[in-house]
Amino acid sequence: MRRSVVVAVILFTLLALLGVVYLAMKAGGTSSTDAYKALGIVGAWIVLGVVWVMANPRMRGVKVFHHPEQPEPPPSAAPPPPEPLEA
Repeated sequence: MRRSVVVAVILFTLLALLGVVYLAMKAGGTSSTDAYKALGIVGAWIVLGVVWVMANPRMRGVKVFHHPEQPEPPPSAAPPPPEPLEA
């Protein structure tokens, strides 16, 4: 994924969060309650997104969360090519 796409997604997520906060402050009645529920969902979505980026091995080449007893192979390690078959 390109960096500009990631930045755009983060920006739009934060703008959505700010919009929900504004609605929660200005609305009344059940709209206010619904806005706070939506605020919680957006916050949880941001947290899940950050965890996914940190845990995704393709984002940095190596997992951020790893077990010391299970070492990761170097990112440039590729399996050896198959041996040619002789006829």
